[in-house]
Amino acid sequence: MSVAEYTPPQRIRDAKLSGRVSTDLSDLVRFRHLIWYMATSSLAVESRGTKLGRSWWVIEPLLLMCVYTVLVRIFHRTVPHFPLLVLASILAFEFFGRSVGRSMTMLQTAQVAMVHVGFPRSVVPLAVTLSETIRFAVSVMALIAISAAFGILPHPATALVVPFMVINMLFTLGASYFFAATGMFFRDMSKITGYLFFILFQLGCGMFPLALVPPHARSIVIFNPFTTFFEGIRAPVLYGTAPDLPFAVMSGVAVLSVLVLLGGYVYFLRREGSFSKVVL
Repeated sequence: MSVAEYTPPQRIRDAKLSGRVSTDLSDLVRFRHLIWYMATSSLAVESRGTKLGRSWWVIEPLLLMCVYTVLVRIFHRTVPHFPLLVLASILAFEFFGRSVGRSMTMLQTAQVAMVHVGFPRSVVPLAVTLSETIRFAVSVMALIAISAAFGILPHPATALVVPFMVINMLFTLGASYFFAATGMFFRDMSKITGYLFFILFQLGCGMFPLALVPPHARSIVIFNPFTTFFEGIRAPVLYGTAPDLPFAVMSGVAVLSVLVLLGGYVYFLRREGSFSKVVL
């Protein structure tokens, strides 16, 4: 199906939710080439005009790692490989934050184009998250290589990082759908999310190991889904083990991620019919 042949979503907004979901999912399959094009072109545009190009995918997290390491250098003296521990958290956090933030921005930008060219709006958060997933995967591989340079060689348990990355991706895609749809009607959302996500980063032991969490605060930290995302990268890559988290918590986060994806996607479809009423 070409873009010109696409039926705009306004024509199906009054249909039952199950019908809208079925129609939109089939459209996503038909527009899979557009999704891939948007994802890859987004990565290309991001690197255009820079001397280091896609090297910034690794350099930027490394710079943040250096900043955080200096700010909390006391931990650097007591925790082995503290910079790598922080770097692993930054990679997972940046993947989430960039996916949600860029989904909000690109949906608002794409809304102007959709007035003249029709394609399902649900393509936008999916394409953005896909592009950030590629960047995320490359960054994690760079983390493994950097860890090897510090004497932390890959272990068979390092492969456990993959399912935790998938869980993170599902959660992030659902959040991208939710915040992108909300951001169309509440433009201040992009500013609020920056502070909200930073709080979640701090409460998810992003800058310190789980072992240093005081007992009275451990329940708050453990049940933060970001803790599972951070430990899901740090433990397999840096320690060659599964995360030191209760299995019920990790499985609960996996279920939560699926629910967030389904809920965010359905919420997006419910609000999609009103996007055209927004004055940009």
